[in-house]
Amino acid sequence: MQVFDSGIPKYDLEHGLAPLTRMVMGKMAIQEVVIVGIVGGSSSGKTDAVAKKLQKIIGQDAIIYSMDDLYLGVAYMETEATKGNILNFDQPESQNLLLLCQHLKALKAGKPIQKPIYDFETGETVGFEELKPHRVIIVEGLFTFYKALKKEIDIKVFVDVGTHGRAIRRILRDIKRTGQKPADILAYFARVVQPMHERYIEIQKKDADLIIGNEYRPEIEAQRSGLSEVQLKFPATLNTEFLRSIGAERLGTVIQTDTYYNPLDRDLRKTGEALRIRKEGSHIILTYKGPAKIESRFRERPKIEFEIDADTEGKFLEIYGRMAKIIEKERDLHILDGIIISIDTVSKIENGKTIELGKFLEIRTTKKGAAQPEIDAVLAKLGLSANQGLKESYVEM
Repeated sequence: MQVFDSGIPKYDLEHGLAPLTRMVMGKMAIQEVVIVGIVGGSSSGKTDAVAKKLQKIIGQDAIIYSMDDLYLGVAYMETEATKGNILNFDQPESQNLLLLCQHLKALKAGKPIQKPIYDFETGETVGFEELKPHRVIIVEGLFTFYKALKKEIDIKVFVDVGTHGRAIRRILRDIKRTGQKPADILAYFARVVQPMHERYIEIQKKDADLIIGNEYRPEIEAQRSGLSEVQLKFPATLNTEFLRSIGAERLGTVIQTDTYYNPLDRDLRKTGEALRIRKEGSHIILTYKGPAKIESRFRERPKIEFEIDADTEGKFLEIYGRMAKIIEKERDLHILDGIIISIDTVSKIENGKTIELGKFLEIRTTKKGAAQPEIDAVLAKLGLSANQGLKESYVEM
């Protein structure tokens, strides 16, 4: 256990549910209905990691009330916009918090309530469901401790996650949940979600009785990206003429400047992650990579990569403003039997100094383990063996 600056106890997820359960049981011994409020930022895990697990521990005496069902809806927000009141889904005014207060009072008094059902696809309330009184009501959402709501909550829990973890989880989640493009997800996170978090969510931490840290676990969660990068590099002893002689097709030469960043709350070098912005001509490409798969003969990492615009880059830098290293490459690209081969001339800039790393031949594909025989076949044509390869990335050299 840690103690937050204000004296609030803080646990990691593994150890936080036990003291939370004891707090709930203690309240149940002295009152008929216990309201547990769980608040946390977007993608903090307040629903699946905390609320649902607590409900499972308590059993049939507990029910979850999700504040997501209290959204007033797209039509309401559009009407407000015509009045000059521009709202977003990450501020309290987008939800019917007064209704939640009324519902909690009714449930405490032993009366059933009609809870709205909100549909994220239509952006509107699509119906209602009856919630009957239970001994434990678990309320989870972004604004659980907001203003008058605080008075109705008996036990207040804040789920704490750093900005980097919330950003990557949001991208991984919404790619599958909403089908949005990663660039749009990041742009909205940087432009709306993070500023609203700082304004409305983070300040609720001081009202918590208990803080549960649910930090992003890249070794597990990054695998949800669905895309992998498999690569291996060698000190370059081969040239374009040789590659052409064995049937490789030359794709062209590009100049790349890769700037690697660290969030303020996390050292990605220690977690095995990498986050970079690549400038290639007029293109700005953001890449996130999870930790490498240790047992692979190649360097295999889960990966998300997408192009962003200059405005999103600026917003991104407000969150990830801690530059780690710059890698500059002249990359001569080829393809052979579906495998990309590049001859790279590489330098790095660190602490204001430029260091020439030299020339390398790199092979890579986005296929996972099934591609290893294909890579081995290409290596055989190159006269190379995977055992001779370097797994280090340029930023690690």
